[in-house]
Amino acid sequence: MWTFFLDPFRVHSTHAQAEIDFVLARGRPMIGLEVKANSTVRPSDAKGIEELASQFPRGCPFGVMLYPGRLVLPLTEHAATVPLAAFFAP
Repeated sequence: MWTFFLDPFRVHSTHAQAEIDFVLARGRPMIGLEVKANSTVRPSDAKGIEELASQFPRGCPFGVMLYPGRLVLPLTEHAATVPLAAFFAP
């Protein structure tokens, strides 16, 4: 069973502070989730996912950025965009 953390998971590093909206966890594996309102996303928007993946390289292999766009696209090494409509589709 997956555990859904509703509180923001904050990842801090010495160089920058990164934040991630949600973390889905099933035991050790985790998936970082970012939710964006803008239909245009940039790799810099995935900073929280990248930081989570770097701090937990085996525990968080990737993350998903949900956005109101229409395409599933690779965004960074550990993040991809997924349309909100696709994520909530039956």
